[in-house]
Amino acid sequence: MLALLIISLIRQTLGTGNLSVFGVNLFTLPLLGENPLLVFILPPGAFFVMGLLLALFRWRGVMKSE
Repeated sequence: MLALLIISLIRQTLGTGNLSVFGVNLFTLPLLGENPLLVFILPPGAFFVMGLLLALFRWRGVMKSE
């Protein structure tokens, strides 16, 4: 459940350039507010986010390679 929440927050923020909850805009990223990365809104965007998170976890040493 927590993984889905993290993936959806990253996708929402990168795909639209801002983060809004229940219609309230929490923050807007300066560069992505005008030119969002629309690929993250599409279904393959979830795979990109999961790949980025896996790379981050391996780089930080949270996951060990096999």
